[in-house]
Amino acid sequence: MSSRISGAILVLALVASASAETAIYRYTNGDTTAFGDRPATGRQKVELPSVNTYSPVESTLPPVDTDTPAEPAASYQHVRITFPVDGEAIRRNGGNLRITGQVEPALNAGHSAVLLVDGAVAMSGGARQEADDDSDNRRSLLAFTLANVSRGPHSAAIAIMDRKNNALIQSAPVSFHLLRAAAGRP
Repeated sequence: MSSRISGAILVLALVASASAETAIYRYTNGDTTAFGDRPATGRQKVELPSVNTYSPVESTLPPVDTDTPAEPAASYQHVRITFPVDGEAIRRNGGNLRITGQVEPALNAGHSAVLLVDGAVAMSGGARQEADDDSDNRRSLLAFTLANVSRGPHSAAIAIMDRKNNALIQSAPVSFHLLRAAAGRP
């Protein structure tokens, strides 16, 4: 049993480090199954599955309506994501993830915040108004809770929309990697 686990770990290590041109060979040495990267008599070539890749999806934000003037975007100084941090690896075995952000100054009446995940609108969220302790500046704290997010790399951004669903300002995208336990895999 432990030789099977050792063999599986070795295969995973070889697959992770193997380039697209490298072949993996399986052979038995007595009662032990082993793997190598050199062909020889008695070794069988192992067919490996293709490597997972990621291609970002194009944004599905509605286009800005140029026929009717949008409300001034200059009223917002910035919008940003505060969690997760760009490049962060996050372990959430259940796939539930809370993304937070802020916009300054506070959202105007009729404006809304929209969360984009992997370029697609994931949800609209409410905002909580908050004043800085040392000034009269007001800001809106944003929170979005996503359920059953698939494991792997993702990107997120927050856009502020006006009443006509025109994007006024958008945060810089934040990339993160969601780690989830995989059932039934070594």
